[in-house]
Amino acid sequence: MLCIPIRAPDNESALKDIARANETADVIELRLDYMERPDLPRLIGACEKPVVATCRHALSGGRFRGSEADHAAILNRAVEAGAHYIDVGVEFAGRIADRGRSLLIVSYHNPEHTPDDLHQIYSRITRARPDIVKIATYTRNIVDNVKIFDLLRAATQPTIAFCTGAAGVISRVLAGKFGGYMTYAALSPDKTTAEGQLTEWEMREIYDCTSLTPETEIYGILGEDVTRSLSPVYHNIAFREMERSAVYLPFSVADLPAFWEKFRPLLSGLSVTNPYKERIIPMLDALDPSARSIGAVNTVRKEDGKFVGYNVDYVGGTRALMRHYDVRRKRAVILGAGGAARALAFGLKQNDVHIIIVNRTLWRAEQLAKAVGGEIKNYDFLASGEYDILINATPVGRDDPDESLVPRERLRKDLAVFETVYQHETRLVREAREVGCTVVSGMEMFKEQAHEQLRTWWPSLRVDKFRNRIEEVFEDRSKTFLKLH
Repeated sequence: MLCIPIRAPDNESALKDIARANETADVIELRLDYMERPDLPRLIGACEKPVVATCRHALSGGRFRGSEADHAAILNRAVEAGAHYIDVGVEFAGRIADRGRSLLIVSYHNPEHTPDDLHQIYSRITRARPDIVKIATYTRNIVDNVKIFDLLRAATQPTIAFCTGAAGVISRVLAGKFGGYMTYAALSPDKTTAEGQLTEWEMREIYDCTSLTPETEIYGILGEDVTRSLSPVYHNIAFREMERSAVYLPFSVADLPAFWEKFRPLLSGLSVTNPYKERIIPMLDALDPSARSIGAVNTVRKEDGKFVGYNVDYVGGTRALMRHYDVRRKRAVILGAGGAARALAFGLKQNDVHIIIVNRTLWRAEQLAKAVGGEIKNYDFLASGEYDILINATPVGRDDPDESLVPRERLRKDLAVFETVYQHETRLVREAREVGCTVVSGMEMFKEQAHEQLRTWWPSLRVDKFRNRIEEVFEDRSKTFLKLH
């Protein structure tokens, strides 16, 4: 079930939010610790869905700072007004005089970290004889989510459990897969009640969180910071259109070995982005010939219990470029020497393109140039104009769309410009269009390689027949997603 919290300062504002929540929520939580003088009969009467009454005390990480007697009185009035659930911190579980027909949620909140002794904390909560156990703990480390998954799988009664914080997003999405009773989502980004809480639109339209089951397969994008990646939007649309029981998640990882140790048993496949396209290789069981030749992996597939690395960047990138420009026997400058640059260099080399690597780290440039029979130049070479294709394979322009490595005066009308940044139009793309260059956007490469990943994960399916519908829905939902982020 998906619960939408109402955190309004007064009754009138709360009623407006309740009207919105009635349209999409399975359960509505009234966060009474946010409200001045809540009119409980009126608020609960306005809810068309079951109501959780919560008055989180400051001692439990909430906003209520009154006396313990006043805290208990508010919750007792919620019982009298007909709340379906009463959520009370484990410290105050004995203060509810008569819960009537209301179900009791006894909760533990740790706003600082995710303890190792969650099972002992769980046992402590059950001694308060709740109808539902709730545990919410803060994390900065994505591997803490596995503690929550293990707890849910071992639960002996209805349990709500998740990690808060940006690193805990996946525990909110995957609650249903691991047997969680309920998960939470906000009406909008400005109405969240905890860090890492997604909007109900994301939980429904991107992750379809209430449809997840124990059989749902887990895929995702692995990178250092992938919070704004559009891959979850694209692939979750694809999974739904293809009727796959699967979900695709953002894995923002600081410690790759720790992540791989904990998550390997849970995964069916991955997309891989910087800085892990090369670092993940020693952790895999096998490499496809293309990934071995390129020396970088952007796709991982589980095959008979083994993880195999592939590289489909070179397919997506060269296909996108060749749709607009005849690359054969041309000269291409590639800015960068990371995983994306390697894939594009190998793909273009297969089409008789002479490769020129421009990169600030000399040894990486030398390594790539040697692998593709190319040459190395510094950034001053851009002034020469002795090239036909210019490719930005660095992240420059991703975080700041007005940042560019290429001065406008280096652009010319007969030049093909390929930008790998796809989240928005960069300065390089904008100026290249103004000059009249042939422009290939990062979005074109993104969609080509994403589709190729679907083929890699499900080679027996005719995924091409779903492509038009996937991209039609993606066009709409990606715009909403980027507005939220």
